[in-house]
Amino acid sequence: MKKNVKVTTDGTKRNSLFETLCIKSQSELKRYLAKKLRRSGRPTIVRDGYIYSQGSIPILLTAHMDTVHEETPKEIIYRSGVVSSPQGIGGDDRCGIYMILQLIQQYDCHVLFCEDEEIGGIGSDKFTRSETCKSLDDSINYVIELDRKGKDDAVYYSCVNTKFEDFIEEKFFKYSWGSFSDICNICPEMGIAGVNLSCGYYNAHTKNEYVVLSEMEKVIKEVGKLIDRTTDNNKYEYIKKVYSTRYLYGRYDDYDEDYYVGYNYGYNYYGGYNKPYSYGDLNGTTYCKVDARKESTYEVLFFRDDQEYFEEVVAYSEEEALGTIMMMYPKVCYDDIIDIHTQ
Repeated sequence: MKKNVKVTTDGTKRNSLFETLCIKSQSELKRYLAKKLRRSGRPTIVRDGYIYSQGSIPILLTAHMDTVHEETPKEIIYRSGVVSSPQGIGGDDRCGIYMILQLIQQYDCHVLFCEDEEIGGIGSDKFTRSETCKSLDDSINYVIELDRKGKDDAVYYSCVNTKFEDFIEEKFFKYSWGSFSDICNICPEMGIAGVNLSCGYYNAHTKNEYVVLSEMEKVIKEVGKLIDRTTDNNKYEYIKKVYSTRYLYGRYDDYDEDYYVGYNYGYNYYGGYNKPYSYGDLNGTTYCKVDARKESTYEVLFFRDDQEYFEEVVAYSEEEALGTIMMMYPKVCYDDIIDIHTQ
């Protein structure tokens, strides 16, 4: 590491590559990754919003280059196989970047690194509108994103290809829910299924974030096993989930769109900021699109700019409700949440 960063360890083996990824700003990391990919002989395209590197295996591996933290780590702490930083380690999503760099040493997959996922998937949106994306045609069987907390989660968002789910969850990974990641932009546009897998980080979006190194390494091995058992028959299309529209005061209608709209907010959840969004109004009541089988309305009280705010969020789980709040308000982190409960 060239930067003056203090590292302390209790004897836990240091990971110098992971440290290097964590201490770089997004712009520094983008230059570093482009240079690293090209030096390894991979055809690499660098554009506003993303880096794409062509592979021969029909699987696209993706992760994002930004973090929510206002500064990069000035101190890195190793303790009992866990790495953290007082400034926020940035495991979301430097873990995903690290894991992909490890995987492509053995597997020549396609690679996509996106900018600005944390503020609405801006980089992945730019990718989907690019000639780079259009040129891929049918050369990708499915997408693996590495941008999920925990040790064995598999999140599919609005894609409901059950054959793909069975393939992913056959050996190790377990079905879970999430709010947003870059595959929410990428997969519908490309028409192929995708999954977001765990990376071994916890307490995302807070300075208390930490990474369990053994879990991160374990998932690298499990993704390798997924790649090993992928054949020409393992090509999975994007099948869109059909939502129901729930007016907040009890009315349901069928509704089939790719947009998720929060309560009284013009934020296109699956498309990011400053894009067209869809909302309905019945006697002045704004509706939210949800899966009627699993929805709950969560009441969230939180601090923003040193003031208390209250929002109602429709989500599958308390975790997703918190994630929705933090996507609506990018500067809000877990420490700012005062209370959350379901009606």
